[in-house]
Amino acid sequence: MGAGCGIAPVMHAAEHHPGPKRFVLGAVTEDELTYIERLRALGPLDVSTDDGSAGYQGYVGDLLEEVLEREDVEGALYFNCGPEVAMAAADRVERRFAPAGDIYHLVERVTSCAIGICGKCSIPNGKRLCIDGPVFTAAEFTPDEYTRDKTGRKIIDPHGSGGPGCKTVV
Repeated sequence: MGAGCGIAPVMHAAEHHPGPKRFVLGAVTEDELTYIERLRALGPLDVSTDDGSAGYQGYVGDLLEEVLEREDVEGALYFNCGPEVAMAAADRVERRFAPAGDIYHLVERVTSCAIGICGKCSIPNGKRLCIDGPVFTAAEFTPDEYTRDKTGRKIIDPHGSGGPGCKTVV
């Protein structure tokens, strides 16, 4: 599952790892969907857009749930990248189909030192993205219902809208 800027790392992983692939991508609008043809050449692909300009109208987590319910996914490994709210939705769905050790999240945090000293990029268990990650299994990391601004502060958005009413917390 790739959402927004998380589509690029999914593309990179798909080109460098063997085996069959299945893609579920999401973006706010059709213009934000990237690598569609390259990914489609590697395996089946479904897309969602929040505004309905391409594919399924709605959130990528809802589309992922539909895809997994209709397809045989036994033994699959899952790789997720995108805004944390999208990864949280994917995580909730995927845990119904796979153990946490078969679900991988590529986590993004603002870093300062990049050598493990500042701790700015830490996840809740204390691991640091810069030296311990950035890819963690769902057993190590559970995405949460927030995103972060450019300074690393949490932005809580209970409706996933990204619009007015979002609350920034430190």
